[in-house]
Amino acid sequence: MSITVSGPAATSFIIASLNNDSSSFGLTEGPDPGSRLVGRAESLDVIASLASRSALTATNFVFTEGKHHGSSLTVLGRAAVRGFPDRTIIGGSGRFRMARGFMLGKIIKATGISAVEEVDMYVLNY
Repeated sequence: MSITVSGPAATSFIIASLNNDSSSFGLTEGPDPGSRLVGRAESLDVIASLASRSALTATNFVFTEGKHHGSSLTVLGRAAVRGFPDRTIIGGSGRFRMARGFMLGKIIKATGISAVEEVDMYVLNY
């Protein structure tokens, strides 16, 4: 198996590392980086196609402030660089225990390997 991380035939991209600024995966109330931080996103993204800019994502949205403090939502699905990623909410913890639903995302700003995504989550929980 060969992995190429640069050039026109790249097969792997470094998205984030432990040395990056910790605000990279912040959940904020709005798109402005100065917006109030309400949580963190813990994500594993796997690019599995050379034909399209898409990835399989598994993400935990962990809330650290407000009425959802200590709760999380888990989202799984295909994320495309363009368009409106539609991913499935497959579970949660705390206030979101046994959650189901879907998440719609929209990239509103992208520069290099950094992006700001606006998400709307539609959640049913018991």
